[in-house]
Amino acid sequence: MRWYHGSTRRLKCLRPGNRITPWKELAAALAHKPTMLCPSDDNSVIHNGRQAGYLYQVRVDDELVDIIPYPYSVMDGEVEFINQRQMQVRLIAVLPAPTEEEADDMSEQLRRLMARQGASSMPDPDVPGKLPERGKA
Repeated sequence: MRWYHGSTRRLKCLRPGNRITPWKELAAALAHKPTMLCPSDDNSVIHNGRQAGYLYQVRVDDELVDIIPYPYSVMDGEVEFINQRQMQVRLIAVLPAPTEEEADDMSEQLRRLMARQGASSMPDPDVPGKLPERGKA
């Protein structure tokens, strides 16, 4: 299985305690440091991250020993894991920051998804850590 990690920093190796995933699109989204993200039907990941980042392929020698499931994941299935030891990485993509238009489009998609799911207390996708006013999500 191939494993990936997204980061805003250039890395020579991946220290223990970082999130990795077999889902390349999720790792790429996490590289942009979003405060919110949502899987899409087409295997892409909608997010509100606005930073440039780097996508790495991670070398996992023994999946039974080297990784554990991420305990705070809210995603279905086992798509987020924590590495237990230092691992080799290979840079596979430099990810530019989303343009203002792309960022606005993804934030609007997140709003529509939240409204469809009746998420009245979910954070505003444009304001990290800020909850929307009651009834305005």
